[in-house]
Amino acid sequence: MLDEPRFVRRIRLHTIDPVRNTDVYIRAGDGDWKLVSRRNKSIDAKTGIGINMRTDTILVVQNTDRILRRDFIKDIDVYVQGK
Repeated sequence: MLDEPRFVRRIRLHTIDPVRNTDVYIRAGDGDWKLVSRRNKSIDAKTGIGINMRTDTILVVQNTDRILRRDFIKDIDVYVQGK
């Protein structure tokens, strides 16, 4: 969550190993979520995911079974447009 609604340019995921099958949603209103990216291929910390929308909350969902694996998301960098 961001402290206030901002124009988010892109995000970057921090992982130990590349992750697959990730969906990125933004909150577009009260309880209204919008899918902005669906990635089936492997992505890592070098991969930027373009958002280019105003929001205050970003949700990243990894749609794989992660038991005993190291391909999980540790942190997210959010790049916003300056005021």
